[in-house]
Amino acid sequence: MFESNNNIIESLTPAFVAKVNAAKRALGMHHNRTQDPHDSKFGYKKQAGEIYRISVFLNKGEVMSHKGVGGRGQSNRTPKEFFNPNAEDFTNELADKIAENSGDVLCGRLCIA
Repeated sequence: MFESNNNIIESLTPAFVAKVNAAKRALGMHHNRTQDPHDSKFGYKKQAGEIYRISVFLNKGEVMSHKGVGGRGQSNRTPKEFFNPNAEDFTNELADKIAENSGDVLCGRLCIA
C-alpha cells in the first residue's frame, strides 16, 4: 500500500513546489544569488520504504518575508504569504488522494465469507 501512497506523494509534490516558486516569483523575491532566486528544493524522508516526511527548503530571508519580520524579529514589513496558502491546498489534496487510495487498497483486500 505504501508504494502507491509514495507514488501519489512523489507525483503531487513537484507541482506544489512549483506553485510556491511561482508565488515567490510573482512577489519579486530575490534572496539567494547563487542559484535561481525562486527555486526551493524539496526532499523526502522514508522509513521502511514509506515516505513519512516531505521537506521544502526555504532560506532565512524567505521565511522572514513570509512572516513579515526583519532580521531581529520585529519590523513594519507586510507579510508576503507565499507558502502557507499553497501548503494548505497541497495537504488537503494529498490527504484526499491518500485516503481514497488507502480505502481502495483496504476494500480490495476484504473478503466476504
